[in-house]
Amino acid sequence: MTGITEKTAASVELRAARIPGIVGIIADHYWFVIDKGGEEKVKQRWEVWQNKDAGGQSWHYLHKNLKDWQSGVGNGPSRLEYCWYGLEAQSLIEAIETSPSQYPYVPCYRYWPGPNSNTYVQWVLDQARITEIPGPSAIGKDYLGLIGSKVSRQGLLFSTPVVGAAFSRGKYVIFQLMTLPFGWSMKPFRLLYPGLRLQQNKNR
Repeated sequence: MTGITEKTAASVELRAARIPGIVGIIADHYWFVIDKGGEEKVKQRWEVWQNKDAGGQSWHYLHKNLKDWQSGVGNGPSRLEYCWYGLEAQSLIEAIETSPSQYPYVPCYRYWPGPNSNTYVQWVLDQARITEIPGPSAIGKDYLGLIGSKVSRQGLLFSTPVVGAAFSRGKYVIFQLMTLPFGWSMKPFRLLYPGLRLQQNKNR
């Protein structure tokens, strides 16, 4: 019964859609969708957008409900990559709702190397201590400035705009060239490369 209660109380989705133009071959735009449950079933969409104060409720480049929760961004429909429930969803909701005052790049946006929409998504996941990561098409998620490193529950990361590397024992090994990922994941074994879309759709 506890599991049923948790799953009906709240959920957070991670959704993605192809970016318009030729860049959409390898790159996606990611965002979060919050559903707090209850009778109203109102869903909130949170994302960093390329234009400042473009609509909905906004804090510079960070937007809430700029678009419909499942709408793409001009190059086809969106897809569900992950969905979390229970305590993980609550941790994500807290990180997302406090992000207007806590996300360090609210007044800054760059397509490349970042910070961009995918930088924001990865930052929220780090704040909530979530181990899942967006797929290879989330270009910009590993932006840490001109040079940076971090150790998290997701693994080890060294990142620069030119070269980088990410490692998680038993999960993946990734090398980055100009922020583009090349490597492999385990369980199941899979080569990772720019443009690979992983229809992970993992419910937690």
